[in-house]
Amino acid sequence: MQDGCECMVSEALYIYVLSLGIFLIVLGVVEIIAPLKVFEIWTKWVSRKEFFMHGLILIVGGFPLTVYNGALSGLIFFMGLVPVLIGPFILFYPEKVKNVFLEMSSEMSSDSEKSSIKKIILFDAGIRISIGVVFTISFALSKGLI
Repeated sequence: MQDGCECMVSEALYIYVLSLGIFLIVLGVVEIIAPLKVFEIWTKWVSRKEFFMHGLILIVGGFPLTVYNGALSGLIFFMGLVPVLIGPFILFYPEKVKNVFLEMSSEMSSDSEKSSIKKIILFDAGIRISIGVVFTISFALSKGLI
């Protein structure tokens, strides 16, 4: 019975990695299409009192990746470890993170700096899409699809 349980957990992790990969690719594409709107949404999110929850989301979302054992598991472990280690800083010091972000965004609010904001968001989109592709390739390799 334990082997059946392990198989179900493993299947759930495969589906989680695939779902997270697709989500990251879609999010990256949205960032490419509307980088300034995404930055505006981030500014609003960081300003909310619930922002500390972002740290909890990073921890909870990244932890399953640290126990994933499919293809490219070493790379995915590292990609899961990063949010798990960053999450506590946002969880315990949301005001400091908020102040740094808002200070940076206020300095970049002029029209001449909007191109810098676009470059930052496009760089972020590239990273998100790359990670999403790694996750989907891992799923496909683990399932023998490629």
